[in-house]
Amino acid sequence: MKPVKTPVMHTRPVSTTSPAPKTCPVTQTRPALKTCQVAGRLPELSATEFIRYSRSIMHFGEQAQQQLKARTVLIVGLGGLGAPLALSLAAAGVGELMLFDDDRVELSNLARQTLYTPTDCGLFKCDVLAALLRKQNPHVQIKAFATRPSAELLAQLGAPCSLLLDCTDNFDSRLLLNQQSRLLQLPLLSASVSANHAQLYLLDQTGPCYQCVVGDDAAATTGNCQSLGVDPVLVQLVAQQLAYVALCFLRQSALERSASEACTVYDTANIAAPVAIFSSPSVRAPTALTPTAVPQVQPISAALPVNQLGLWQGLGFVFVPLVQRPGCRCCMPDMPAVLVPHSPASASISSSKELI
Repeated sequence: MKPVKTPVMHTRPVSTTSPAPKTCPVTQTRPALKTCQVAGRLPELSATEFIRYSRSIMHFGEQAQQQLKARTVLIVGLGGLGAPLALSLAAAGVGELMLFDDDRVELSNLARQTLYTPTDCGLFKCDVLAALLRKQNPHVQIKAFATRPSAELLAQLGAPCSLLLDCTDNFDSRLLLNQQSRLLQLPLLSASVSANHAQLYLLDQTGPCYQCVVGDDAAATTGNCQSLGVDPVLVQLVAQQLAYVALCFLRQSALERSASEACTVYDTANIAAPVAIFSSPSVRAPTALTPTAVPQVQPISAALPVNQLGLWQGLGFVFVPLVQRPGCRCCMPDMPAVLVPHSPASASISSSKELI
């Protein structure tokens, strides 16, 4: 009989150091180990996030994507505007979303609030939407509140936020959000739609506020989609315009690094129906816009409609500057009330008071 050979067991030497992280097969870079913001630094993107947002990073740059991840946004109102807005922000990679709405899904909502289904009727909108957003992008932190935010709650939760988004449909809520955003010096972006009219404004808290626009006696003259009806397609258009302005605002500090990352705004004075155009940094003006259109390169912050009121006309928003109203109870309580000179903004608002 032949002697049986004893198999030799080969063992690896024990290492006292941690193994190096594996490289990503697509990016050929090591995945980031930290995903939270430390000591004021921008949060790093994991390998999965880098792949997920790769098309946006190609366009805006990695720092702009990190800016989004570092942001916290508070959204009040999760109907036809707030729900698709939240979906766009989550898909884009905003780090944390706080969602407020005390309404439940109803059958009459479904024609314009297209993220909800008949099986969601009777459920809180914030719970349904939060589950959908977590499934769509697990990298985003979602906090849902089935209540209307009070002044105390806004003061507590609004301090770390970068932007407050008002998608409510009633005057009292808009006034409260306006007052609290002013106290917290929190930028406020708001939109509303009723019938075939819409408005949008972005307030940076250095100029006029919402109450400067509506005055002190607007509650009795306001309406909403319940009393006036609404165009469901217009709601979707305004929601995406709202998301676009919000993302431009949240990315702006990263995009203002160089003139090559500027936003192009075109002179549309010769167009019969003027439309304010927002274009991405790489977008150029279509030749059919107007023969005399002259592109003017401006920084992102200058191109955003800050402290302006956008009114829907034709197929887009036309923006007019807002004026701070002396005697305003919110932003100028110490100034005596005086008559404000007639302006294009006041004329436009008076003809569409039901939107406010």
